Parts: sequence; C-alpha cells; structure tokens
Amino acid sequence: MDLTVTIESNDRTSLIDWHSFRIDSMLGRQVNTCSFKVKTSPTQTWYPTVGDEIEVVDDTTTIFAGVIVQIEQSVDGLLVSYQVQCKDWIQYLDRVLVVNKEYTDETVDDIIDDLNTNYLSGFTITNVDCATSIPYIYFDKIKVSQCLEQLANQVGYNWYVDYDKDIHFYDDTEDAPFDLTDTNGNYIFNSLKLTDDITQLRNKIYVIADPANKITSGTVDFTWPGSPTREYFFDYVFYPKPSCAIGGSGYTVGIDGVDDPASWDLMWNNYTRRLFAPPAKYCPPSAAANLSGDRTLYKEYEDSTSVATYGEYMYADDGEISDLDEAQQYAETMLTKYKDKQQRGTFRTYTSGLKPGQIINLQSTIRGISATDFIIQGVSLTMRSSTDGEWNVEIATWRTLNLINILEKSL
Repeated sequence: MDLTVTIESNDRTSLIDWHSFRIDSMLGRQVNTCSFKVKTSPTQTWYPTVGDEIEVVDDTTTIFAGVIVQIEQSVDGLLVSYQVQCKDWIQYLDRVLVVNKEYTDETVDDIIDDLNTNYLSGFTITNVDCATSIPYIYFDKIKVSQCLEQLANQVGYNWYVDYDKDIHFYDDTEDAPFDLTDTNGNYIFNSLKLTDDITQLRNKIYVIADPANKITSGTVDFTWPGSPTREYFFDYVFYPKPSCAIGGSGYTVGIDGVDDPASWDLMWNNYTRRLFAPPAKYCPPSAAANLSGDRTLYKEYEDSTSVATYGEYMYADDGEISDLDEAQQYAETMLTKYKDKQQRGTFRTYTSGLKPGQIINLQSTIRGISATDFIIQGVSLTMRSSTDGEWNVEIATWRTLNLINILEKSL
C-alpha cells in the first residue's frame, strides 16, 4: 500500500495528517466520503478550498475521487489547521433535480441513458446493464441519485458511481476479489462478528400511491359476482367514491358509514376498497361491470411462507408507484429480498480490493457455516501512515435497508 493524494491535480500527499485520514464507502445512494486533516507550516502557501476536486490513489488504483465539500478551520498552537470533508461524485449527481419526468414501458438501460443525457455532464454509463422493462415510473423534483435508487429498488439491483464517473447498475453478481475461510488469512481472524437479525424483515407489502400527486381518472373493469357473494374488492381507492355500471345499467353508490344504505343501490368502503350490495337490498345479477372516477392505487402482497414462519412484518411504499404492473414488479422484488431473516456482520482486513455491492463468500468450519454469500454493505479505510492501513468491512446476507431511501417508510 502506498497512497497518493492529489487535489486539483497537484500532489498534496506530504501535507496529510495520516492518523486523521479515513475513507468510508457505502452501498447505493449513501455517499462515499473521505476526511483528513491538512498539516500546515509557517512557510506554507497552499490551503484547501471547498469545491476542489480530489483523488486518492493506492499505487495505481484510485480508491477515492470526489469533491471537497466542507473545511473546518481551527488553531493548533500558533498554526491554523484544516479538517477536510469530501464527498464522491454523487455530489455532482445531487446538484440537479429531475422534474415532472415519467417513463412508460421503457428499460432501465434506456431510462438511465436518458437521465445521463439530459441531466448530467461528464458521466458515462458503460457499466449500466439492466434490460428489465419498467411499466411506469415518475420522477418529480428529486435528485438523479434518488432516481437511480428508485430504479434499483424496483428491480432489485445495486448501483454506484465509480471514481472515473462511470455509473454502474447491476444485479447482485459482482464477486469480491477474495473469499473468507478459517485459514486463508484474508481477514483478521478474531475480528469477524456475525448477528442474526429480523429487524428489517418484510413479508407483507402495501403499495399505496400518494393521493396528492397520483390520483388519476379512469375505469376499472370487473365481473360483478351477484348473489350470494354480493361484494367485490378492488386495488384502488376512489375519491370520494366511484360511479358504477353493471350489465350496462348504472347503479347509485353511497359511502359506507356515511350514507343511509336504504337510499343507494350499492355501498362503497374506501378503507377496505369494497363494493357491496347492502343486506335486504336488491343485488344485481352477475354481469360485466365497471367502476369509474378519480382513483389511486392501493395493493397488498405477501409471502405466505414467511408469514407462517415469522408472523406478519408489514411495509408500505406510499408515494412512488401508481401502476399495477409496476406495483407487482416492485413487491416481488421486495419480498424476494426481504422475506427471510438477515445475517449481518463485520470484519477487519489488511487486504485491499473490497467494494460495497460485491458478493463475498464466507465458509467457516469453526462457526459451523457452510459456504454462504454476503453482500458487502460498506468499507471503511483508516491509515497510520501513507503505506499502512486497515479496512473495516460490513456484510449482510441481503441488501440492508438504509435511512436515506424509501425503504424506511415502514408501517
């Protein structure tokens, strides 16, 4: 290991206080950061400036690149010192808002290509690889990084921006450069700690479109069951209630719990999304039917095996989805990834090359663990000198929900 720090293309390695140096790399939209203190002397003429671009190279490999975003000035003795905070290139993705942009039946590849062409400058998409079609997605007044995160959540992919400003969008198949065993020496042996965790388990998903901006007018076709069923459940909430036609004839609809059932042909309940014929009232025979009016999506999905094993663990997405096909795609992705307990852990290593999003395999006879794949969630580097460092690595059996993205909108 031999680190070189350049700021605005000038070598500033000799001015770095290496005991203060740290790089934190995290999965997805969580920004990678670098922090350090700049040493000063009475004869020094250069000082860091916010907005300066920085690159950290280990031998010939770039391990951080980005922008100085904050400098804290303090006095140490008679000298001024500078504590520098840097963010990776996501800083530039977050300078731009995507406003009132929708995509219908387009692949993720094409959507990201459009975002890069129309909202970014200086970025490439060489490593964007997702031909999955998105039925519908809408971005309004959100950062480009948030758009990428929504797409990743929708199809179950990972993403990041590398230090050459190339956007990577990929599934969970990028392998780490090495595995972990009891004897291969790839990690500090006693540093590995593992935890079983159900705190982020999700096995019942509610997809609820935000009424503030996802109300649409339209018609829902269905087959009215007639007697003895006398009711039908829907995947939409109507505002304030729908209009109804059964067998070509119109029927009046009252609001359950508000209107007198005696005055209406049918009743509607927005809470249960249920249309029903009141007791003792005429029930139209089974026939082709439709509801129409202002509506928004409300759909439930669950994994029955997971519910039977762990009980119900509910999660609601309440704002980014308004299409049933999109809801189905999103719910299947969420349930596939989060329906089982998670195993997560940390370890320390002197071996470089690990990055968030990589798959690392752990096998331990001592711990009774057969070959198990983990996703690297985060990697932190601390230094004692420019040639002596240690990595702390966070791993989990599936992608950890974070506090930044929409996955924290739990019930």
